[in-house]
Amino acid sequence: MAERLELVEFRNLVVESETPSTSSPLTPNVTSSPKTQIKILGLLLAAISSLFFSLSTLIVKWLDEMDPLELAAIRFVGILIPSVPILIYKNQNPFPKGQRLMLLLRAFAGATSVSLIFYAIRHMPLADASVIVFSVPVVVAIFARIFLKEPCGLFHYFTLFLTMIGVLLITRPPFLFGQSTKQYNFLGPLAALLSTFFGAIVYILLRALKNLHFSVILVTFATYSIIQTTSMAWATGHLRWPKCGTERILLIALGIFSFSGQMLLTIAAQLEEAGLIAIARTVDVVFAFLWQIIFFNEDLGDLPMGKSSRDTLYLYRNSGNYGEHLTKKFESLNPFKKVPFIDDKGTVLIESVAILRYLCRTYNVADHWYPKDIQKQALVDQYLEWQHNNTRAHCTEYFRNKALWPLKTGQAANTEKVTILENRMIENLNLLENIWLKDKPFLCGDEISVSDLVGACEVEQPRIAGFDPLVNRPNLTKWISKVKSEFSPFYEEAHQVVEQTADEYKRYVNELSKQIS
Repeated sequence: MAERLELVEFRNLVVESETPSTSSPLTPNVTSSPKTQIKILGLLLAAISSLFFSLSTLIVKWLDEMDPLELAAIRFVGILIPSVPILIYKNQNPFPKGQRLMLLLRAFAGATSVSLIFYAIRHMPLADASVIVFSVPVVVAIFARIFLKEPCGLFHYFTLFLTMIGVLLITRPPFLFGQSTKQYNFLGPLAALLSTFFGAIVYILLRALKNLHFSVILVTFATYSIIQTTSMAWATGHLRWPKCGTERILLIALGIFSFSGQMLLTIAAQLEEAGLIAIARTVDVVFAFLWQIIFFNEDLGDLPMGKSSRDTLYLYRNSGNYGEHLTKKFESLNPFKKVPFIDDKGTVLIESVAILRYLCRTYNVADHWYPKDIQKQALVDQYLEWQHNNTRAHCTEYFRNKALWPLKTGQAANTEKVTILENRMIENLNLLENIWLKDKPFLCGDEISVSDLVGACEVEQPRIAGFDPLVNRPNLTKWISKVKSEFSPFYEEAHQVVEQTADEYKRYVNELSKQIS
């Protein structure tokens, strides 16, 4: 019976939502002119709340060792602590009759939305997640039309269409873009999309609860959310006490920013139409892009290949400075006078495996490339350490002695030495076929990693010298095909030099054959 009464009350509030309340503790009796001022104030508060929320997401992204559910729980504690004294000071009923069902629905929708947002932020670039999350205005506009009778015309539907196109371009679902579904991380984009649904419900309920003081809404919201998120974090084994030092300071800041943003958003939603408040909140996207550039060096360019990879490939393709590694300038960066090397804002690295690990840890790449999980990371490291004296050593030596040195010197290869090196390389290729790829699609498990990229590059070298490493090796053949598919078209671009050198070696062999004959 009580729930039915609350639903009736909700219906009544919906009908009255277009008329500013005269009994709200935040909206006193006003004339038409002050009403315009109140609207401007609502939009301004919503925009300012975006700054605080964006700082909260920045901290969530920063604290990548903490589970999103645990961070969400701490966020809600930060909202609850200052809300309770305000509630007491204003002498408000924390759980008023006739509003309880809507308060609980608002709490559930808010807690679920925040948890999903935190998960999406952890598994996607910050700006990409923010763009999807803040496509919520179009969803709010539709919900507001259905439940609050707010206007929703052709412009809103056109905006919804454009937003859907934008979300598709960001999430790049493989079934639309012709990519492999094996390594696509559906969970990040899915969490972001679901968060928009629950976030839209929050805006509608906040508008319907406009007669309540913001402290009542925040206390109920935070209390319920703490119970939900801590229970889920405990059930999944991710509940722990924060570390001393920087982590605790950041968590305190997370609580302060979360309370400030939530308070301003709640007041704003009580002053202005839900659709307009949702639009004002999209300022968060601007902040997200700024934080992404300033703090995480995340790429804003084309997907799916990162800017660092594209720039490196572009410089290699277009510099034309052959022999540059022998110059004094290059020697000052890499005293070994070899490639590869990187100079990333003063951080100079001269070894390929160290470069790959650094890039994975510094830039926002999918976790499967170099997992944070210590067991999975150890498996990747295991191959990276093993390959130095195995795949790399044997494939490289065979290539050098059979093809590279003859091309450079014009002298025929030492046939006896090449035969010995070829036998060693064949033994090593068989290890890849029968051990590393025996019962799994990639070298270190079911997902591709930097170990596969390193391994594939080494296996490509014998092909330059006319030896096909894939013959009678079905596991190796399937693996190379998967690696190429994951990196296409960049794999082909990066291996253009391999194809050119292979063609040059064929011409060399043909010329040598003519001379002998």
